[in-house]
Amino acid sequence: MATIIDNKRIRRALTALGWMSTLLFAGNAIAQPSADLTPGEIEVKAAFVYKFTGYVEWPRSSLGEPDNAITIGVAGAADIADELRRIVAGRTVQGRGISIRPVNSENDVRGVHVLFIGADANARMGRLLETARQRPILVITDAPDGLERGAMINFVMVKRRVQFEIAVEPAEKAGLSLSSRLLSVAFRVKKGDLDLDVHLAGYGAPLRPSYKTPTSVVFFTPTEKETAAVSFA
Repeated sequence: MATIIDNKRIRRALTALGWMSTLLFAGNAIAQPSADLTPGEIEVKAAFVYKFTGYVEWPRSSLGEPDNAITIGVAGAADIADELRRIVAGRTVQGRGISIRPVNSENDVRGVHVLFIGADANARMGRLLETARQRPILVITDAPDGLERGAMINFVMVKRRVQFEIAVEPAEKAGLSLSSRLLSVAFRVKKGDLDLDVHLAGYGAPLRPSYKTPTSVVFFTPTEKETAAVSFA
């Protein structure tokens, strides 16, 4: 029975990510005070990492031959790496296979297209980020200050749900292009020193104001949210 439940969770997360317009409602994991993740968090974050690869364009030279796989490197999150292996088995992204590689040191970063740095690798994050910064690598972190330290995507827990924030500038500097559809469903989009916090209308009580005009706090409908986010691409 446990296997059936796990598979249902994976399918639910992947379906929500595939539609993207309902992505903010896909996570149902509860935040933990330590680096240990609940089974729900592991499944949802692994599904996110997998689906992100379909909304990123790498320089053609970095992908190599058409039959080369997209490689996801995972540091400090063995449980998410294991879940990713289950998710990607038999799947393709952008017509390419997907491989999962453990990243134990800066030397292992070479050749990866996506680098996920989990909480257990926080002590090595600075060195890994510095190495990845020199290459066209999509860097995803799971830390309170992930974007501030140089990540492109960072997981956050909002109202007990897994969501993510995006920093556009480091992605652009690395030669990566992020889809406007991905930006449109991020909890926060950061461009340079400017933050744009956008939320789906009807989510409930405001999580935080998106930005302030002289007289009001502005929130977005789904259509307005996508338009605003696209302007930051």
